[in-house]
Amino acid sequence: MGIFIIIGFLSIGEISAVEIVDPDLETINVNNIENSQVNEPLVSTGNSYSVAQIEDAATRVRNFIQVNKVLPNYVTINKKQVSMPDFLHILSTTTINLGQSKNTPLTQYTVTAPTYSPEQINSGNIQKAEYLQLAQTIKNHIETTTKAPPSITSSRGTISYESTIYMFSRIIAFHGTQKTLPNFATINNWNGQKLPQNPPAQPNPTPEPQPPVQPNPTPEPQPPVQGHLTPTGSSYTVAQIENAALRVRNFIQNNRVLPNFVTINNRQVKMPDFLHMLTTATLNLNQRINSPLTQYTVTAPTYSPEQINSGNIQKAEYLQLAQTIKNHIETTTKAPPSITSSRGTISYESTIYMYSRIIAFHGTQKTLPNFATINNWIGQKLPASPPGVPVETNYAIEIINYATGGDITRNSYFNQYMPKSDLTTAVINAAKKGTPMITFGDGSGPKVMITAGVHGDELPAPIAAMKLINYLDGKVLKGTVYIVPFVIPVNSANSYRYWNGKSPNKIANVAGSPTNVILKKAQSLSVIALGDYHSTRPGGDPGEDAVVCSKSPNYESFVLASYIAQKTGCAVYAYNQAGVEYPGALEDVANLAGIVSVTPEVTIAHGYASTKTVNDSYAMMLAFLDYYKII
Repeated sequence: MGIFIIIGFLSIGEISAVEIVDPDLETINVNNIENSQVNEPLVSTGNSYSVAQIEDAATRVRNFIQVNKVLPNYVTINKKQVSMPDFLHILSTTTINLGQSKNTPLTQYTVTAPTYSPEQINSGNIQKAEYLQLAQTIKNHIETTTKAPPSITSSRGTISYESTIYMFSRIIAFHGTQKTLPNFATINNWNGQKLPQNPPAQPNPTPEPQPPVQPNPTPEPQPPVQGHLTPTGSSYTVAQIENAALRVRNFIQNNRVLPNFVTINNRQVKMPDFLHMLTTATLNLNQRINSPLTQYTVTAPTYSPEQINSGNIQKAEYLQLAQTIKNHIETTTKAPPSITSSRGTISYESTIYMYSRIIAFHGTQKTLPNFATINNWIGQKLPASPPGVPVETNYAIEIINYATGGDITRNSYFNQYMPKSDLTTAVINAAKKGTPMITFGDGSGPKVMITAGVHGDELPAPIAAMKLINYLDGKVLKGTVYIVPFVIPVNSANSYRYWNGKSPNKIANVAGSPTNVILKKAQSLSVIALGDYHSTRPGGDPGEDAVVCSKSPNYESFVLASYIAQKTGCAVYAYNQAGVEYPGALEDVANLAGIVSVTPEVTIAHGYASTKTVNDSYAMMLAFLDYYKII
């Protein structure tokens, strides 16, 4: 299918200033995002609409905006007036459903409109994978708060409430005529009538779960320190705090754990006290206030949940989060266990790390960064749940591509051969939403990735991957293992081989393809080796149990393949140069990118699985892990 450009009528707005990137903001670990269900506060109107009715309504909203350059107050669907906040919830849910090939009618819920709507867009395209994820973020926000978000943060910048409705109206209208979702949507700054950029009053000290990102933030004045927050009698200059932040940042990067304290001016400052100083310093520096800060005694939390969708937190948001943290501490005398951001729930440890990097950045650059990158914490930390509440097992599940979801239980072979466990059920549920990745380990030691299901009609490898996932559950590993059992769940569910008419193993070098998403994820995680597991038809290529590899530019690919073959008794198919015979294969593209990669294959007809082929593929996976001494 060719690329279809959605052309917006809106003029290109001002491009924001070049962002100052902190070179120390590296990717730490996997990102996590969950879908939320409709919570109690979200009240049903009692109305429901078919996809065709929603597509028709989206077309009319799109046309109205293009003609009038303003949102309509409502759109009539099946003789019912649907307000724009309600319609945004319907649009985002419809987008997600259509991405999963679901066509069920949608219920209308009562959603509150925002009172303001910031925007700062770098005009351009938002790819399908991203707008699907944005739709999920909007849906989660609405179903958690009952309010439409004032804005959403995207790769193109901050998209206002109005532009969000316009974009998703165009996406759904496109589906109404083309019967497929567009590959991308063009986004530009809104130039018509809209809500004000800033809140009508001072920002709420406890912002909504998805805080707005304002181009020119003016946080509310800092409230005075409450009387019951006890001063230690020590105070420190901004330069001393910047130096301390730099040392804390470096300590965390080297040791993957918070220090117990940091020494400032010959005094030991504990991390809860330091968090209060970091957030206060962040707010003060934004207002060009450089006065010394007093240290107060702050109590540490006893637990620290985290669930982050890795990415950037813009300056306006981290300023607002700093105000929220400061208010919390000065009201309760305790550091918050976590904070809620547009990227998800940020733990106590990650919060200290982020603000240490922000203040350390100011120490060298003499300005606050335009954004800070946030990722899940991978080192030693407090438990995710309060004392007395059971903590989850040693794995984490995340969705790395929302464009691929499918119900794999539709395939009888998976039901027949996959292990039955709570973990299996959790992976199945995740696969309904997109490509699941299961992480074992804490990010230490060698980091390797195992993938399966690149071709949806090759069934033994995904089943073997599920068997491996259940085997690793609860194991202590000497490294970190990322497993993607279903690269394209919707294809595995239907034993379908192609993605948009092309073999997924020929387009790993095409940005945005499912296999390219895998490659980019492996690179972001600093994976050193990747095993992409397949099956081959009798008489096909290679047509026998084998490990396919190359000798250049990554000779270790051949060494690894030989090791797996020696352990399992299969053949080795070694090519002299990666990317020649199979230029778009995931293994080849990964080898060219510096990741040691192999393609182990077992022999069976496409669309079938057997106990032997599952066990053979599983043995190849164990040999892969054994090579790196992880198990």
